[in-house]
Amino acid sequence: MRGAGTLLALAFAPAVMAGAAGLGKLQSVAVDSDGLEAWVAVHPGAEPPSRPARSRVATRPVQAAAGLETEHRPRDLTAELVGQGREARVRLTATDVRPGQGFEVLLELNTPAGRLARGYRIDPTAAGGSGRALGPLRFGPTTSGQTLYRIANAVRPRAVTGNQMMLALLAVNPDRFNRNNVNALQRGVLLDIPAEDALELVPMAEADQRVRAQNKAWLDSDADMPAQASPEPPVEAESRDPAPDPAAADPGLSIRPLRLLPPPEALVSEVLETPTFQRLQGQIERMQASNEALAQENRELETTLATMQQSLGDLQAELAAAREPVGPARVIDAVQAQWRQAMAAPGQALQLPLVQYMLLGLLGLGLLTLWIIGSRRRRREVAEQSMPARWQPRTGHPEPSADTADVALGEVSVQDRAVDHTAALAAADELIAHGRLDEAQTRLDDALGAAPDDLALRLKLLDVLYLRGDRSGFEAEAHVLHAQLGDASDERWQRVQAQGRTLAPAHPLFAGPAGAPPESG
Repeated sequence: MRGAGTLLALAFAPAVMAGAAGLGKLQSVAVDSDGLEAWVAVHPGAEPPSRPARSRVATRPVQAAAGLETEHRPRDLTAELVGQGREARVRLTATDVRPGQGFEVLLELNTPAGRLARGYRIDPTAAGGSGRALGPLRFGPTTSGQTLYRIANAVRPRAVTGNQMMLALLAVNPDRFNRNNVNALQRGVLLDIPAEDALELVPMAEADQRVRAQNKAWLDSDADMPAQASPEPPVEAESRDPAPDPAAADPGLSIRPLRLLPPPEALVSEVLETPTFQRLQGQIERMQASNEALAQENRELETTLATMQQSLGDLQAELAAAREPVGPARVIDAVQAQWRQAMAAPGQALQLPLVQYMLLGLLGLGLLTLWIIGSRRRRREVAEQSMPARWQPRTGHPEPSADTADVALGEVSVQDRAVDHTAALAAADELIAHGRLDEAQTRLDDALGAAPDDLALRLKLLDVLYLRGDRSGFEAEAHVLHAQLGDASDERWQRVQAQGRTLAPAHPLFAGPAGAPPESG
């Protein structure tokens, strides 16, 4: 009896149903300074759709899945449905087009009956261009709510009946059906829609007879249905004109109202043994278990709410007692009472207000201590960074005795040495290139500790400080460089002076052409 009610309802339905538009040939291609413009024909179906259709360019993954090339397709290619009815056309536009470089595109037309798609090849040239359709029109992917009857009426020409179109689609797409039956359409497949001149149609009477036989075989079959929604069987006979009203054809015919009948017991037993029913029964059992778990949670929440209400009552009693005058004896009694409670139940001591206040006080004291220590450390670091580089402590590693200056009693002499700063500069450049400015500064500080008069090392250190935005360190090293150069017109100083104006525009060392630093005591 599967689908018998649907067949009875459709037996009195009009044979001609509303159709949807289809994508036709590529009509024209034009290329100018504004880009590309192409027009694709849209062929209306049996009747205009109840809602307007929409057109778009398929996504690249969808186009690739359809077997079309996507590499050369313009990125800004768009599609727009222009006009309605027989005047409807799809307009393709793009600006990122190269003459002489063809591309393929999958065009989609979304209609109330479903999605239509067709591929096209467009070859733009400087003088215009050409193009052609690639393969037949396709419908899909099919969904669980669609039947071949509806699809056939959506894409059939006006001169073709729905039964003829269904048999034609079955013949063209045999692998899209679970068996050779118009009711066995698979879900999630694409149907090839042949052009009107390529349709292989059987006579209308023979089509009606074949569809009627397939409907009977489908309803009488004991095999399980395919994994899709129950199909809507087509009408048994069709014509190009709407079916006549039965009462008007026979005035003596009385149409009795429909009434509900209980299903046969054999059908009920068959349904209870189907995997679908077993799956639904399992879902119901899981929902019942979930409801029981929610009921248990509700009971636990009610218990928690009762406990909170009891605690609220205790707090209100404490507040009422707190309004009374508080003396030293009462405070001592309260502290002793809470202390006795903590000793009697150490595991619940954290719930006592006295213990909580003590822990909060200790936590606040610890945080305050950490803040004081951090503030002192930051002030010390700021003070060290604000000093000139020659006054700041170096890395703390003692220099080798062989590199120290030879000092004689009663006189000062400095032993000159040749310092090879090439390795230090190369290492610093490598670290700067990788964004490791802290390590580059440390390497240059160490090298300047061994050669404080090396101008190349100091200039490189100033570059690192400028990149880091270290204003105080840059000012200190700039003081030293200015004293070493002694010439405000030196190109190296002018470059450092320009960097200083960016970091510290108000500093007098970098103001004016001379850039003389203020005299220090």
